[in-house]
Amino acid sequence: EQEQEQEQHEQKEEKKERLLEERRKRKESLMEKLDLLESDRVSIANSFVGLLYNYLTPNTTNTNIGGGNSSSNIQNSSNTSSSSTSGGKRKKAIWSSALNSSEIDDVVNHMERYFFMFVLHSISIPIRQRPNIQKYELLLFRYRNAITPSHHTLQIPSTFLDAAPFEGAQEVLELLDGAITPNDKLMLVTKMCLTTQKLINMCFDEEGKGVGADDLLPMIVYVVSQTKEIHLWTNVAIINDFGSALIDSGETAYWWTLFSSSVHVLESMLDELASEHEKLTE
Repeated sequence: EQEQEQEQHEQKEEKKERLLEERRKRKESLMEKLDLLESDRVSIANSFVGLLYNYLTPNTTNTNIGGGNSSSNIQNSSNTSSSSTSGGKRKKAIWSSALNSSEIDDVVNHMERYFFMFVLHSISIPIRQRPNIQKYELLLFRYRNAITPSHHTLQIPSTFLDAAPFEGAQEVLELLDGAITPNDKLMLVTKMCLTTQKLINMCFDEEGKGVGADDLLPMIVYVVSQTKEIHLWTNVAIINDFGSALIDSGETAYWWTLFSSSVHVLESMLDELASEHEKLTE
């Protein structure tokens, strides 16, 4: 029996090694085809989605491709790089005319996730090493418990706390680290803000009455501050660095602006808490 167990264990290890080797070879093959060096991955990631849209869509660009969040804005941002090939003529997928706008969005989303699956690690490491990001990640870990609804910066009305502890919104935000692409991360931020708004609106007795942006901001600050197991500032930097073309106008831009503002407020609160702690220990 021990020999059988040992043999099964060895077979599992061999299978695991084979899978890892196959994945490594696929990664190397992809990077070779894209002609990428390690130092080039960040710049390529910035324009990759736009290049995909240009490849898949008809020659008449600058139109809104589908109802997706990223199409026209990314498309416009990559026109320069795409038009530089073949004397200004872009290569086109011969089967692209058979796809409708929704199908094109699906193709781009899948290809974007496949690409970022390989480059996200290389992108995330230097971002996490930024001094400002390391500083606030550490401060939030130290002073999270000091951030309460009654904090003088937040002053959240007791009525809104009927929806606490906002687990639904926190559960959405906890998925940020696992999201691969900037677009996926941005969609989670939007969903978290909408969930927070809905939870607060449930606290109102009057029909049609809801919470405004000024009242919602402190709540989002509190939800963000109390959500554990995420690298908040790393994810914000990834969206800003590689997803800025996704944020132009409309609902997504509104929620991202509100979320970014909440992060800035949280930074100010953490700086204040750190300063108070230093004074007490002097």
